[in-house]
Amino acid sequence: MATIPTFQFDVISHNGKLYSGRAQSVMVPGEKGLFGVLANHAALISTCVPGKLKVREASGHELFFETSEGFFEVAKNQAVFLAGSAHPL
Repeated sequence: MATIPTFQFDVISHNGKLYSGRAQSVMVPGEKGLFGVLANHAALISTCVPGKLKVREASGHELFFETSEGFFEVAKNQAVFLAGSAHPL
């Protein structure tokens, strides 16, 4: 069976780092709508609106976070969500 590609993903808010791990995918509440990111995604920076952030971990387990406005960046197979506030659901 083939290994599913992953990337390093972090969620950071004013309270510190809320999540750090390997992800298969994330769904992000972008300003222009919900968008998804997979491993080896092209570099991008986006503003984000309050909403739900979905993380599918390397294991396949899904996590959800409620986030405020913030910024999302992808570069070199790493992604980070910088939120004013965020908490796990």
